[in-house]
Amino acid sequence: MPRHHHSGNALQFSDITVRRGGSTLLDHLTFGAPVGSRIGLVGANGAGKSTLLKVAVGLARATSGTVSWAGSAAAETRAVAFVPQGKPLYPALTPAHALVLARSLNTEDWDEEAARSWMDAFEIPLSRQCSVLSGGERTQVAIALALGRGTPHLVLDEPFAELDPLARADAIDLLRAVLDSTGRTLLISSHLLSDIDDLCDHLMVLSRGRLTLAGTRDEILAEHPGQSVSETAMAAMRLHARSGERTAS
Repeated sequence: MPRHHHSGNALQFSDITVRRGGSTLLDHLTFGAPVGSRIGLVGANGAGKSTLLKVAVGLARATSGTVSWAGSAAAETRAVAFVPQGKPLYPALTPAHALVLARSLNTEDWDEEAARSWMDAFEIPLSRQCSVLSGGERTQVAIALALGRGTPHLVLDEPFAELDPLARADAIDLLRAVLDSTGRTLLISSHLLSDIDDLCDHLMVLSRGRLTLAGTRDEILAEHPGQSVSETAMAAMRLHARSGERTAS
């Protein structure tokens, strides 16, 4: 797999605010992380995680503020591969056909080995229609197609939610190996704090659209001695998520 090299911050949110229908979904959010970071995004339901990820990849527009990847605006870059919740796949296609289609749409940066290696690792039946695959199998196909794009940045929204505990552990181990070998930057959301704790070196905690805890793993541990990253994140969510009206995700 190619290893990606860029200078400066890989991801930069600068004073992001999103308002929709009289509600504030994201409120003056600023955060940055360098190339190769593994950023975990957590928060209660309705905290604004999915909204933030859509803004990050250019699928939603901020009311104010900017987001950039290695200096390029999110809406202008093809350098980010995104796996949204629901893992949308054409139901009539087989994984083999999905690989062919993805290859034809990404002629400049397609990495066939990366995509096939992921599917092979989880024994995905390449000739079975996506409509009859299990939820976990569809998840693995969607991740494989994102990895195949060969982009330097990867954004995953609840990627492991439909995996059983063994498959989740194996997926985290394999994803870690992919990141180690390629130097890709990862932004990932999960309701499972253990996923974030196992994989990420940066943390963002959202509560009611506001960033209530953020930093590197080492910074957070130093500021909260005696607590794990998961315990600190949970405490931040408990402190803020129960008061007032929650935002929509």
